Amino acid sequence: MASKVDILVEKIEKLREDMHSLAGRKGITSPEVLTISQQIDVELNHYYRLTREKAYCSKQ
Repeated sequence: MASKVDILVEKIEKLREDMHSLAGRKGITSPEVLTISQQIDVELNHYYRLTREKAYCSKQ
């Protein structure tokens, strides 16, 4: 069974692929590309919180 972190990494990778593909078609300043970029930022923040909590819990 995949962990929350693994699932999140897969989601981030998929969003990056989608953003790269869309940027190639519509340009990097396209509103859709910017929206995906913002989604990636949100997911990366979530990833960092999860990994920081995991690291903190393992030190206890």
